[in-house]
Amino acid sequence: MFEGYPAFHPMAPEDAAQQTCLQGMRPSFKTKSKSCPPELKELVGECWDPEAVVRPTFAEVIVRLDKIVAHCTKHGWLKETFKLPWK
Repeated sequence: MFEGYPAFHPMAPEDAAQQTCLQGMRPSFKTKSKSCPPELKELVGECWDPEAVVRPTFAEVIVRLDKIVAHCTKHGWLKETFKLPWK
């Protein structure tokens, strides 16, 4: 999704779901895209962690997403009209 194609491409979606659920696989970030800030990649990685204690709470995710959006908007990477659903 962040890299312009579906996760686990070219694997079939059903196979990707099975790999994710049964074998704990997670897609990797293969490119250094300017459209995906490193802070967002870090947050996504933490959310994918198999250990629940490592994953951020929803409250933490909201705070961090707010900061990421503010940073991206400040640098012109997002339009100022972009709004998160909880705003």
